[in-house]
Formats: sequence, structure tokens, C-alpha cells
Amino acid sequence: MAPLWVAGEVSNLTLARSGHVYFTLKDAQAQVRCVMFRSRAQLIDWAPREGMQVEVRALVTLYEPRGDFQLNVEYMRRAGLGALYEAFVRLRDRLATEGLFDEAIKRPLPPCPRTIGVVTSARRSRAARRADHARAAQPVGRGARLSDRGAGRGAPAEIVAALGRAARRAECDVLLLCRGGGSIEDLWAFNDERVARAVRACPIPVVVGVGHESDVTIADLAADRRAPTPTAAAELASPSRVELLERIAAFRGRLRRRLARELETRMQLLDHLSRRIVHPGRRLQAQAALLEQLTARFARASAHAVERERWRVVALAERARRALPRVAPARRARRCARRAPAARGGGTRRPVRCAFAPGCGRARAARPAGGARARLRDRARRRRSRGARQRGARGRRPARDLVRARPRRGARRGQVLSGARRGCPHRRRGCLARFGLLESRVPKAKPRRPHMEHKLPALPYAMDALRPHVSKETFEYHYGKHHQAYVTNLNNLIKGTEFESLALEDIVRKAPAGGVFNNAAQVWNHTFFWNSMKPGGGGQAGGALGAAIGKKWGGFDAFKDAFAKSAVGNFGSGWTWLVKKADGSVDIANTSNAGTPLTTSDKPLLTIDVWEHAYYIDYRNARPKFVETFLASLANWDFASANFG
Repeated sequence: MAPLWVAGEVSNLTLARSGHVYFTLKDAQAQVRCVMFRSRAQLIDWAPREGMQVEVRALVTLYEPRGDFQLNVEYMRRAGLGALYEAFVRLRDRLATEGLFDEAIKRPLPPCPRTIGVVTSARRSRAARRADHARAAQPVGRGARLSDRGAGRGAPAEIVAALGRAARRAECDVLLLCRGGGSIEDLWAFNDERVARAVRACPIPVVVGVGHESDVTIADLAADRRAPTPTAAAELASPSRVELLERIAAFRGRLRRRLARELETRMQLLDHLSRRIVHPGRRLQAQAALLEQLTARFARASAHAVERERWRVVALAERARRALPRVAPARRARRCARRAPAARGGGTRRPVRCAFAPGCGRARAARPAGGARARLRDRARRRRSRGARQRGARGRRPARDLVRARPRRGARRGQVLSGARRGCPHRRRGCLARFGLLESRVPKAKPRRPHMEHKLPALPYAMDALRPHVSKETFEYHYGKHHQAYVTNLNNLIKGTEFESLALEDIVRKAPAGGVFNNAAQVWNHTFFWNSMKPGGGGQAGGALGAAIGKKWGGFDAFKDAFAKSAVGNFGSGWTWLVKKADGSVDIANTSNAGTPLTTSDKPLLTIDVWEHAYYIDYRNARPKFVETFLASLANWDFASANFG
């Protein structure tokens, strides 16, 4: 057939991605499908729109795959706007002037609606089924469908009635007004003024999804939210499940981090307060240890001061004795001569030299001779015997046993030297003291016991060998500072005491309660604790120890539960021990502070330190987790079996 000119209104316009244009050309009596291929569409300088009146030159063709009759448009020109489109534009402009389409009066949609109402056709069109399917896929509580005709002359009244019923029932959080695609005549019910005002008057937020994305109605402009399709309307009304799960996961992570920070802050505050609040018993023990240290220091200082003053007096006496002969040798010689016994009855005198006073050697004294000498000898013998009896009664030593002021060369201090020769006038104690030749006896110093200095024992493994269960930082603090402080304090406390030459275990067993015992026991307990762990430890005890544990608790798992319960429940600071009793059985014992089985009849096999500095850095004061890790991965059962024997 030859090309024809056809006039009509453009409807159902579709601009394909390929560049082809598909539309329907209609008038009041009929309509026909039309296609304008890209090569022809590129020749027109204007864009066809829905509702335009056009004139086309076309060829009559048949689309064989579907058997459809259609017009193949070769040229198109404008012939004026259609009547429906003009009515649409007039109503749109008037309602916009009234402010019915203002964004300020539109209501927000609820983020998580519990009930969604769907206003759609009762015939269950494909668009309605899509909307229900999309709504069902969202995490909402339930849905309610309110029927309307959706098309035809009575459709606007039914849509208005359905919206009114939804408002009266007030069971929906949001309403969906949906209809599938169609021609402008099919969708004209949604261009009715009554429908637009009903949408705005509804107290429930309304989402309109009518036709396709290119279809725009008055109801779309009046709605709170416009959706291009019914499926998109359902997606707008309810949140995405994936987005909700992501938000919940984000909130959960934020809550977990906030709780962790709050818990850590509270734990630090608790540690700070626990350090400030000290148990009265521990405070008394600390004061007692300090008092003992001060007492020992005072005793040592007093002894040193007395000893220093004693030697100072001795040195002054020695200096005086040495200076005295050079000051007045002649006067001492005359005094010594006057005190010499005089001869009775005229005998001749012979000089005598004094062995004590150097000045006496230059004095000349006459020795009586003849009968006078015999009488003097008898009288001196009687005087000596009488003086010996008197001095013996009063506990005095004879003059010959007095200590010389200047000892002989090679003589030790405090050695008793021989006295004056017989017949010397200076053998009398009063004469020796008068000449400054008598010096008090210097006591011999008692031999000092050898001082045994205790040193920090070396670890049986490297500081980082127990990672990740016990970090190197924990060992640097717990072993390098805390354990070392106990060793230093112990060495300072035992100086000058009966414990300075004893071994560590003997000090623990013999020292009374106080500073010496506390520091010695802590040194021994910590050393035992380091040996109670090893890299790759844990597991179960074997041999005789394993049999004893099974006999006591019925199984190793039961023992681990009992040991963990006892360690976790050990109040305050202390130690939990696995010990061997005197009868050969095993048991669990708790000690507080510096308590140790060495002071009892029990033999320690294995121990765990439950003081907070043992697990604060790695476990943030979580004692149950530390005890569980000790039994599972650290316990040295070879060491315990060797102790069991």
C-alpha cells in the first residue's frame, strides 16, 4: 500500500534504548499501534510527548511474530495538544496554585511500619501481585488490602472511598495506592481532582505507584511519596532487610565497643580504689615490717656508734700515754724516787730502773743494804701477801696482769702482758694510773658470722617463652620488679641478725611473723611459681602423681574443676597449692599473702599466684580466665611429679 497520512493523539509513548519510538495513535473512535525506527526518529528536531496531537506519514505493515497490525512511521509533525492532556495541565496548574503539591506539607514515611495497606484493584492485576510480593519480602508486621475498581468511570469514587475506609480503620502505618501500566485513558482515574484531595486529606502517609516510570498523574503529585512502579512503592514503604541487618550489626558493634570501654574504665577505677583501700591486717603487717626494719637499723647504728666511741677513747688514751713522757720526764722521775721505799738504818743505796715508766730509768734511788735490807724485804713480803688477799677478795687482778699502755711489737690488742719487775715501785696500781700508764682492757671482738646475700633466681625459660598466655611485659613487671623487690628487702632486713647466714628455706621456717618472714616467703613462693609453669605445659599428670590425683578426686577433670574453684574463690591476694600430705595423699590448699606450705607438714607440688599483678596486664583482672589458661596450657606437671617423688 502507498504511504498514508494519519492524525491522532500520541499515547503509550516508549523511547527505547535502541533509539526506536513506540507509541499508540488514537482519536475518539479508534487507535492503532505505531513504530518509528531510529533512522527516521533522528530526522525530527523535537521530542514527542504523551498526549500530543500529531500527523504522521506511515506505511501499513504487519508484525508477523505476533500478527499485529501497525503503522511504520516515516515522518511526524505536530498538530496541537490533545484534549486529555490539556485537561491534565489545567488541573495540575490549579492545584499547584492552591499549594496542594507543596513539599512542606508532605509527611515522612515511618522507618519500620508494622502494617502496610494496599489500595488496588480487586481483580488482582499483575501490578497488584508485584506490590504484594515486594511487600511480603520486606520485614514488616502484616498487610491489609483495600479494593477499588482501578479504572473506568466509577474508579475515582471507589479510590476515594477506599482511602476513607483506611483512615477510619486506622490500622495501617502507611498506604500504597497502586495500579499497573496502561494508556492515559486507563490511568485517567488517578488524574481526578477528588482522588488528589482524598490523598492529601488522608491522615495516613500515602505512597502512589501508578503505571510505569514515564506515567505521571495528579495523584503522584499529591502523594507524600511517588514511586515509578507498584514494586518500587512497596520498597519505599518498608525498609530493606539487608539495610536493617547492616544497621543492627553496626549498632551491635558500637554497643560492644562502648561496653568494652565502659568496662575497662570501671575496672581501672576499681583497681585504683582497691589500691587506696587497704585491708587493716595488711596495713598492720606493713607497719610491723617497717618497725622491724627501723629497729634493726637503730640497733646497727647504736652498735656502730658505741664501737666507734670506744676506739676513739682508746686512741686518745694511747696518744696521752705517748705524749706524757716528753712533757715532764724529770718530774715523774722525782715523783718515782720519792715513792721508792727508803732504807731504815744507814745502808748504802743502789739505783734501780723501772720497767714501766721511761722517766724512772734516769732516776737514782738508793737501795738499802745490810740488816735494813732484810727488814725491808720481810716487810714487803708481808705487804704483798696482805694485798693479794685483799685484791682476791675484791676480784682485782695483781699488778703484773695489768695491760700495758703500749703493747710489745707483735702483740694483739687486748692481750694480757707481764707486769713490772718485783721491787719496782710502779707495780702498784695507783702509781701506774697516776702516771697514765694504766689502760682499760679492750675486749676482743666477736667473730662475725659470714653474711649470705640472696640473689634473684634466674627464670627457667625466656621472658617471652610463655606467649601468648603470659606476655614479656608481665614478666618484666612481676619478675623483674616485684620479685626483685622482695629479694632486696630480705637482704636489707637480715643484715646483723641471726638470719644473715641461713639459707632461704631455713629463714622461712625459723623467722617469726613480720618483715623477714614476709619477704623470704615471697621470694621462695615466686621462685616455686615460675617453675610451676613451662612452655607447652598443661595436659594431665602421669605416674604416681596422676594416680594419687585420681584416687583423691576420681578423675583429672574433677581435680581441675576443684583446683579452679579453689583458686578463683581464694579471697584477696594469695596462693593456691597442690600439696602432698604426710600420709602420701594429695590435696588443695589456699594461703593468703606470704603464706607457704613450708611452715606446715605439707610438701608443695605445684602452685598458682592469684595476686592481681600475675594476670592484670594479660587478662585485665579476669582471674577465672587466667586459672583456666594455667591448667590448660601452662602447668608444669613434670615439675610437680618430681616434687611428688
